[in-house]
Amino acid sequence: MKHFSVAIIALLIPATALAAGECRKDRRKFCRGAAHVVACLDAHKSELSDACKAQREARTAAKKHIEESTKMGKSIGLTPA
Repeated sequence: MKHFSVAIIALLIPATALAAGECRKDRRKFCRGAAHVVACLDAHKSELSDACKAQREARTAAKKHIEESTKMGKSIGLTPA
């Protein structure tokens, strides 16, 4: 159940949330007016602040965890296929 709660919370955080918090300054600096902020931040990955990199890595790890938990749930019959 703990994994399910984490999954729900992570899914509720939109990709544009990267523009807030730790990545706000980087978004303004590199992606002002960009149509796809996440893609823009990806393009400037090596130039991002350490805090923004950490936030993005945490989000990526959470997504991966969700995918693995979903796969595991399907394999043991806990979620619909």
